[in-house]
Amino acid sequence: MSRPIALIGGSFNPPHADHGRILKWLVKDCPFDLKEVWLLPVVEHALGKELAPYEQREKMVQHLINAVVPTGVFSSRRDKVKVVRREERYTVDMLAALRAENPNDEFMLIVGGDIINESNKWERWGEVNQLARVVIVAREGVEVLGDYETYSVESRGYSSTAIRQQLANGDLTHLYGKGGKLEDSTVRLIMNEGIYGYAVPEFPKDECYLDTIDILLEDILKFGPGVGWSLMGNVRKMLRVSTTTKDDKPAVRFHVVRDTSMAEENHREYLRWVQNQTEAWAKGKESTDEASQVHGPRVLYMEVGKRLPSGFTAPLHYLGNAGELEFFVKGGGGGILGGLFGGLLGVGDLALSRDWKVFIHWSSP
Repeated sequence: MSRPIALIGGSFNPPHADHGRILKWLVKDCPFDLKEVWLLPVVEHALGKELAPYEQREKMVQHLINAVVPTGVFSSRRDKVKVVRREERYTVDMLAALRAENPNDEFMLIVGGDIINESNKWERWGEVNQLARVVIVAREGVEVLGDYETYSVESRGYSSTAIRQQLANGDLTHLYGKGGKLEDSTVRLIMNEGIYGYAVPEFPKDECYLDTIDILLEDILKFGPGVGWSLMGNVRKMLRVSTTTKDDKPAVRFHVVRDTSMAEENHREYLRWVQNQTEAWAKGKESTDEASQVHGPRVLYMEVGKRLPSGFTAPLHYLGNAGELEFFVKGGGGGILGGLFGGLLGVGDLALSRDWKVFIHWSSP
């Protein structure tokens, strides 16, 4: 008997890590002496479902192969794996054509356990069984109906439909990063080409300009003493800090330099953070303790007399290229004291119930 060619057909819309586990099983762990493994993304869905263009899905399948069966030490295995395009709409017609084109080869059709239970929806399923050796791969706990050659292969139950919805919402949670549901190269392709409705970021032309940001003091105090946060957006540098009012309420005014190139930097930082979150999730953790570190000034406030958190220092520098500044907010309606020991902040009175230290830390130029 000839060595069989294993066929893995499907929409691959997109191909995810569960597809990769089946491929890995076929090239490394299965009990068959396979001649080759063919992955066959359908050109159009047999039931008329909308798919991403074939060329994009073919690239994604190739990315999956590159990750699961890398070149080098596994080159002999890699040579057995191919992406094959077929124009037939139905599996039964494809198998008939393959048999006619390759009369000396035996074909093994790999079918998922959940799909085989819907074989009544297949076109001429009885003929499919005659044209190929049907092998079922099912995750643990899935009951396979019928008398088929069945093997258990690890699966996490990932859903291409759910993944597409995530991408349409711009959500890369657990998709991007080591151990994620998609290969990183697949995610980059999706991001670059806007597949599945993923919104490709558009970054503005590089430009620097001066601006002010007014934040209500009550909003700053909501963060809690010692909790660091960042000025969001394209803020490159803090120049100075003063007090003002906003909607007739006490506020802090941040005098800043905006740099539109920050948008792209912060997007890259966000992607790095997502990758770290995904890797932690793949190892069984709910998430990492790391916060997304956007580039730009860091701000926190402290109660008077409290120690600053690890990672923050408080030299009282203001001129030149200094990156730190602090001032005191006096409670009990007494106003702000010191104004950085010389009125540099130009502060006014703020009615507060207790004393606060506001500490501002920003990126050095």
